[in-house]
Amino acid sequence: MKNKFIWILLALVVVLGACAKAYTSARFSSQTVGHHLVAIIPFQMVYTGKEDKNLSAAEKAKILEAEAQAFQSTLHNQLLRQSGAEKNDIKIEFQTPARTNRILSDSGVKLSEAYKLTPERLSQLLGVQSVVVTRVEKEKFLTDLESFGLEVAGDILDKVKLPDGVSIPLGADPDFHNKTYRIKIDCELLDSATASLLWKLPLDYEIDWNSTANEVIEQSMRTCAKKFPYRQRSYYR
Repeated sequence: MKNKFIWILLALVVVLGACAKAYTSARFSSQTVGHHLVAIIPFQMVYTGKEDKNLSAAEKAKILEAEAQAFQSTLHNQLLRQSGAEKNDIKIEFQTPARTNRILSDSGVKLSEAYKLTPERLSQLLGVQSVVVTRVEKEKFLTDLESFGLEVAGDILDKVKLPDGVSIPLGADPDFHNKTYRIKIDCELLDSATASLLWKLPLDYEIDWNSTANEVIEQSMRTCAKKFPYRQRSYYR
């Protein structure tokens, strides 16, 4: 069992590394001269798996909201680990997700719809110079979020988790089921003043169905953080 876990984790790292080719604006340095604070907007979560009639729209929304918070907080943590004053470190400050989400909520913005706002509007609300907007498409609900300090109600989990004796995971199409599922992630950095695309990292990969939420989220967000810009700056303020 231990060996299986190691191979799953290694496969995640290999695939993520192979698919991660980032775009960076040719004018990034000049466009970001006055930047000193970045906000990570609540993630847009899109479920593309088979719909389960036992799961209501409200219950599905609760799961996606918890997932979005887990991805958002993990990306923030990974970016902080990549930040510092060394030559290749990220050299910019990040607004905490707690503050970002509180400001949005106090402004009447639903966190699940924050991605719909323009970069200019987000800048006005949050007081930042750039925003990270991320879309995640996946074929499986990530319900084991306890390690992130998040919980999904037990009655909802009962509808998503595998009952005893069932070999096909809920949400999977039995006609096309295999032991992996697909995740697509588009992480973008947008300039708040001009709405210009400063940087983008697309990820598209297959994950073992038995991989935990922690494995999937930590590995994917670590990849985003390692590719994140704001590193070659002559000042840090």
